[in-house]
Amino acid sequence: MDFKYLAFVYEQRPAAANAPKFCTFHAKAGEILKWAAIQRLSKAQPQAIQREPKRARILGIKRFLQQDERNTIPSAIVIAIDGAQLVPLANCTLPGGGALPADLQGTAIAQLTISVPDGKDQDALPGLVIDGQHRLKGVTEFSPDVPLNVVAILDANDNEKAFQFLVINNKAAKVSADHIRAMVGLTPEEPELSARLKTARLSLDENVGSVGVMDTDAESPFFGMINWPYNITYEGEKARRAGFIPPAAIEAAIGYIKSKDIGDLDDPESVDEFFITVWSVVKKEWANIFNKDSKLLDKVGIVCMTEFLVDELRRRSIPKVTRFSMANPTKVAEHTKEILDLLEPEFWTVEWKSTSYDTRAGRDQIIDALEQIYGNKGESRPWHHNVDIIKPLEASAADT
Repeated sequence: MDFKYLAFVYEQRPAAANAPKFCTFHAKAGEILKWAAIQRLSKAQPQAIQREPKRARILGIKRFLQQDERNTIPSAIVIAIDGAQLVPLANCTLPGGGALPADLQGTAIAQLTISVPDGKDQDALPGLVIDGQHRLKGVTEFSPDVPLNVVAILDANDNEKAFQFLVINNKAAKVSADHIRAMVGLTPEEPELSARLKTARLSLDENVGSVGVMDTDAESPFFGMINWPYNITYEGEKARRAGFIPPAAIEAAIGYIKSKDIGDLDDPESVDEFFITVWSVVKKEWANIFNKDSKLLDKVGIVCMTEFLVDELRRRSIPKVTRFSMANPTKVAEHTKEILDLLEPEFWTVEWKSTSYDTRAGRDQIIDALEQIYGNKGESRPWHHNVDIIKPLEASAADT
């Protein structure tokens, strides 16, 4: 049986000895499996290269295509093909009668013929899948008629096939989470993009949109301070990062506010405004520690300070004597300043007993410390009294 495709054939390294020749074309997924084998490394096949397939990944690709009719797989399947026939095409006719040369800047347009003699078993097929076995299987299960892009390595020896497999599977770099955050958080159609990303199992925190607001709103105390690709500038190949605040810190802090189910803050805009108001007061009152050298603007600092302030503001907003709306920026700012007067900015700059508190247990220790400081200053004790997570302070400095 012969399979024929229109292909572009070229040499990537024409000057290099024994470098393989490539061709690109597209073919139906189910058809590819008729001429390309997926050989798995085992004692019986020591020259094979593929790992055992993961059924979950195959089904994940099938679901990805089922979930949205716009979802496609543009990345190519890489296949080594032995013994294929190439027949160059000449004088291809263009609309209007013009002729297109078959050779274009080193790329030949050709008919690729892959022959599979009757009775050939899987181990003797002319094609060998180098990369993309899960995509190939998953697409075929969705529909064998879906075409896939193919990059073919022509007439490579076993060492070259093994080399290509190892390089492809060990050199691929995943897109960083913060890169995805920046793309989603700053995209006007973010809800639609987020929904589609979920079909690819790339769902992000639902509060990523607030990260974009905090970084780009001129009224935000974190304006231009988020550590993500949006705030990277380049001088040639050299990157300079302008931001230092982890996006995950904003996501977690916003998430905590929403988790309290405060009636006055019943939409994302109100939550963002509340967060901006509270932290604007912190920035103004504690300007000398509002920088990257302070633990206050670490992830754990932003999250714990937000939790403490939200809980204390909520306690004040409920009783009749002090009742106020948490959606009233003036009142929120007023009470936030009063709370800060009973806290100690030095807490965020002194040495702590551990270098990492970014666990639930660690954050609870910081919250306990803030509550202890709040009580100490309210009762005119030294702020550090019974604050267990800090290292002992010098007596002269402790009472200042």
